[in-house]
Amino acid sequence: MGTTSRGTEQALQAMYGYDPADNPHASPKRQRPKLRPPISWLEIALLLATFAGLLFCFLPLALAWQSLPAIVPTHFDATGHPNANGSKSALLISPLIALALTTLFVILARYPYIFNYPVTITPENALRQYRRGRLLLRSVNVFIVWLIALLQWVTLQAALGDTAVMTQIAPLLVVVGIFIPLAALTLIIAWAKRGK
Repeated sequence: MGTTSRGTEQALQAMYGYDPADNPHASPKRQRPKLRPPISWLEIALLLATFAGLLFCFLPLALAWQSLPAIVPTHFDATGHPNANGSKSALLISPLIALALTTLFVILARYPYIFNYPVTITPENALRQYRRGRLLLRSVNVFIVWLIALLQWVTLQAALGDTAVMTQIAPLLVVVGIFIPLAALTLIIAWAKRGK
């Protein structure tokens, strides 16, 4: 063990109570430094974007609730035409899922040391990797919430009688829902491996 890593370990032990010698038989994940990096401005912006997406999930539905028919479209085929119906209370499911996921992600972001990482977490790279892991989690949260918000808005428009919106936006949903996450995942893995 070099002096640099020894000095880093001593600093982490003094600041955060981290000591890998406490349990030499623990799994590598349990031996990670239990740090909570300060929240960055980018994370604050992502949280604000997430909460704006949640607002966009619930607000249009609340405003249109009285004018919705009792039976609304709840599912669409690949061309954007409704192929299943349900009660208007079924429109609450998507926003509630978005709210539950956001709550889960906000709680998980408090514990970045339990995430899975593509690199080994050491005292030297822990803060950097924890920031990246938390940033990824918040980015995924924004993407999911806004995708749900878009689907909710389109479904609401169809319930109000404008089915043309879904037929026009269906190809965009395929691109957004499949290709953007795959591209983002590729970039994130490359980013994480580059900055071991």
